Amino acid sequence: MPLYELTVVMRNMQRPELVACMKRTGELILSSGSVLRAIENLGLQREIAYKMRAHGKGHTVGSFILYRLDCRTNTSTYILDELDRDTDVVKTHMVGMLPQKNIECTLEDELQIPMLRPSVQKLMRTGKKPEKVNPILEKIKGPF
Repeated sequence: MPLYELTVVMRNMQRPELVACMKRTGELILSSGSVLRAIENLGLQREIAYKMRAHGKGHTVGSFILYRLDCRTNTSTYILDELDRDTDVVKTHMVGMLPQKNIECTLEDELQIPMLRPSVQKLMRTGKKPEKVNPILEKIKGPF
């Protein structure tokens, strides 16, 4: 199952209502067969960049919550569809995350001057331009 980040903007609510909405969203994720990795608060009662309309009301302040979850691709559309119907949710956005690459870096390699680093040498090899050949001189060359 791929990793996704689900950003949810919830309307301006008191703390107990906000907790209930967050629980409802978490239960929706878990009931759909997904694995909830983390919940992160990106800001409570923050001003939204522009006025958003949802469920017949305008919103200028909202709470931003980030959910990290593993789910199947067809489940992600179900989750977004269910959250769009929730009257406490103003906006949702889901992004697929790529797995992070393990990069091995040693201090000795980084302390070398750039010309001696293997990564820089590889870049220099791939970045070299091929020598230009003059077609007229190629015709003139012969067994003289």
